[in-house]
Amino acid sequence: MKVKVFLFVVCGSIVMTWAGLAVGHQHHEHADHEIQAHQASIRMGTGATYFTEKCVFLGAGTKLTYHFDAPKPLDFNIHVHLTEKTIYPVKAENVAQYHAQLTASESQEYCFTWHAREKSAREWYFDFGYEPVPEQTPQ
Repeated sequence: MKVKVFLFVVCGSIVMTWAGLAVGHQHHEHADHEIQAHQASIRMGTGATYFTEKCVFLGAGTKLTYHFDAPKPLDFNIHVHLTEKTIYPVKAENVAQYHAQLTASESQEYCFTWHAREKSAREWYFDFGYEPVPEQTPQ
């Protein structure tokens, strides 16, 4: 009987751990080792304070070209969550189009975030994409 209870507790703990990991990361998309080109349609809700976020893990020194094209102006930032604070390597207000390059200073998750500037009658979408910058080979 003790063995059955032990197995039940161990199996239950494993299932709960897996479930917690799945729920905890449902809004983030992670890249395992190598960043690939990515294109997405980003949804914006109707509220004036609505925001959406896409997080990507970048290795130290990784260079990324990114862009978005929206039908309405947005407030945009790229931020990094550290243990005791949040750092914003990029902040832009009231922009509908944006094209730039980011170089990861450390291996960590970088979060691209867009905030609506005004209330909208219905949901709307905009295009977002990023791709790695090819490494230059010395000549």
